[in-house]
Amino acid sequence: MIDYKFDVLTREIDGFNGLMVGDAVIPVTQHRIAPGGYQYDTWKRLDNGLHVDVRTKYRNHFMTCIVNGEDMDEIARKIDEVCEGVRNGTNS
Repeated sequence: MIDYKFDVLTREIDGFNGLMVGDAVIPVTQHRIAPGGYQYDTWKRLDNGLHVDVRTKYRNHFMTCIVNGEDMDEIARKIDEVCEGVRNGTNS
């Protein structure tokens, strides 16, 4: 059995179009400071592999999830189910 941990965006981030509610991500870096003193986390989207920088003040907009399965195909299906539930308001 494989356990897979990921995060899902549960609330919209105003003025940010890099992620939508229900998008699954995994952390790449945490607490990077950009010019001007802005603090960011970098996330990798599970749907397309793109990296997105999100201000650390939005960490509470994500829900940590763990799914398990016999193989990565089963895990991918379960991730999709969790994401769809967040989009529909049944998982949050």
